[in-house]
Amino acid sequence: MKPSRITWRNVAKLFRLAGGERRLLIAAFSRLLAVDLALRTVGFARTRRWLGGGRAAGRAESSGVERWAEVEAVAWAVGAAARHHFYPMRCLARSLAIQGLLARRGIGCELRIGVRREATGALRSHAWLECLGRAVAEPEDIEERFSSLALPAP
Repeated sequence: MKPSRITWRNVAKLFRLAGGERRLLIAAFSRLLAVDLALRTVGFARTRRWLGGGRAAGRAESSGVERWAEVEAVAWAVGAAARHHFYPMRCLARSLAIQGLLARRGIGCELRIGVRREATGALRSHAWLECLGRAVAEPEDIEERFSSLALPAP
């Protein structure tokens, strides 16, 4: 997926967003950059520990519907930030960014990494999150398309 360039039109759209959406999008943009740089410099294990491995900070309980709305809002922001970033953001960086932003909101998610063999024989991998019993920003059949690997504890 080729990201779009940062243009004055995109910046103008950013400032037309409501304050909370704008802050979330800016947080997503900066978190994506930090996660991607950490993955490139210190590797997956240390980046995952730095993010807390999906452990959520304590927070007052709210309903699953309210929580899922937060999950979708964060996933939207990270997806939009990834599409307009300096360079392509891969699924692992996107998933870890979403996981970190949700953990700060008291919502824990499980990172999943799956693989599948293409018809050509090539091996393909993909990273995604499961939160509140559902895949985040993924098709419902994601676990059928990829065989999930067991990840060590962070």
